[in-house]
Amino acid sequence: MALFEGKTPAERNKMIAAIVLPALAFLFVLRMLFGGSGPSRPAAANTNANRKTTTANSNRAPGPAAEETADNGDFLLMREIRFEAPAYGDASSGRNIFAFYVPPPKPVGPPAGATPVEVAQPTPPPPPPILLSALAPQSVFAGTAGFTMQLSGDKFDPAARVYIDNQEVPTQYRGAQQLTATVPAVVISGQGQRQVVVRTPDGQLFSNPSVLNVMQPPQQPMKPRRRQRLPPDA
Repeated sequence: MALFEGKTPAERNKMIAAIVLPALAFLFVLRMLFGGSGPSRPAAANTNANRKTTTANSNRAPGPAAEETADNGDFLLMREIRFEAPAYGDASSGRNIFAFYVPPPKPVGPPAGATPVEVAQPTPPPPPPILLSALAPQSVFAGTAGFTMQLSGDKFDPAARVYIDNQEVPTQYRGAQQLTATVPAVVISGQGQRQVVVRTPDGQLFSNPSVLNVMQPPQQPMKPRRRQRLPPDA
């Protein structure tokens, strides 16, 4: 070509670079302006639409979305739903809020027209015909000899007898308010509590029970042993 005649190779390369580089730059600018604008416009439109939706949702006051009521006027269910779509590039995320109200269960009563059932209250037992108020003595040591016990009370019958742990002991009638009983040593041979009752042999008359305490006997202190003296010659 006449343009490159009389030029050295270095000068030719410089001229080629001066022609090609501006052309490539021009093509790149055209691609940026016209080639990439098509897909970016819908994204911008979607971003604007999302921002408008978010603004509209945030400006609208939250309220119940659905309410259901029964015929009797009781409030059964309240539900509130709010959704906020985040805008493109916004760090905040959407929120879903659900609020439910369930009324407490109503007490279950007898069906209409049913006859109420009355629960019979237990009848307290009648008081015993004979009253036994005190024993003398009230406590004894186990393993001791037999003794005479005095019983005080009211409405004693001449036919009444004294029973210790359902075992009859000799009884003497002293009056309507006093009896005496001979307690044998075998009854108090071991420690513990003995039940004392006054009743007739046929069981028609009886008293409230009382307790005779049989305690463990105290231990005797050991006497110190006397040392034997040795004779002087030993």
